[in-house]
Amino acid sequence: SLWAWFSRKYLSVINNNKILTAKKGTEIAFVVMLLLLSGFARLYTLRVIPYGIEGDEAKWTSEAVNLGVLGAPDSSGEYHRDALPVSYYLQIPLHRLLGPSLFAARLTVVLLSILGTLLFYCFLQQITNFPVAALASALLAISVFDISASRLANVESFVKTPPILALALLAWAIRSRRWQIYGLSGIALALGMLTYDTVWPLSLVMFLIVLIELARQKEPFLQRSKAIAALLAPTILSIPLLLPYLSSRLSYYQFEEKGLETETKAKLW
Repeated sequence: SLWAWFSRKYLSVINNNKILTAKKGTEIAFVVMLLLLSGFARLYTLRVIPYGIEGDEAKWTSEAVNLGVLGAPDSSGEYHRDALPVSYYLQIPLHRLLGPSLFAARLTVVLLSILGTLLFYCFLQQITNFPVAALASALLAISVFDISASRLANVESFVKTPPILALALLAWAIRSRRWQIYGLSGIALALGMLTYDTVWPLSLVMFLIVLIELARQKEPFLQRSKAIAALLAPTILSIPLLLPYLSSRLSYYQFEEKGLETETKAKLW
């Protein structure tokens, strides 16, 4: 934080330096190489590695197959479908196309991860320069943590794409100053929040970013109000789905058995 504060003028100068931009042909070649690298790292021996099945992966896959393909009753699946519909419906297309299998579930996550890597590059291209965006997205493409996560179809693996898409659209909205793009970013954020609960803190982060950027741009009050409303409206509309799930998660973790039943702040922490 201190480095960023003291270096802000220097960073502003080099960000406006045309030497750090790339020619169109160079950028296209890099994006193709990025997709090839990201795809190879995630698709290589996908049927063999990893061996074994992770617990959430087995449960989530069977629930999606039961409800989405076989039409079989599944109480746990119905609960997840109603509370976290995005992570549920993302799995259905490849199960129907390739047949119900763990491979189809893992391939879904792999394809979303490759898309997320591309979106990450697009996001960074808007807020920094080509060398930084290229290096960061290349590191993400070969990150052992990201590769490992994208080779499992557990519920946590579905959350890579929506948050990055929401931030990329937010960067575009701030630059274009159009409330419609804020609305698209808000839809992506809501989809992320309806994917899994680990995305929920992003709503506060994006709200703070918007407040700071709109204040810095000195937009008229009406323009600010439209932008904030467009960003938050999709999430507000999804609250009827989010609140029951949040309540059930608090009971699932059994905080009352950990001596925290009288401390609301401690329970939330």
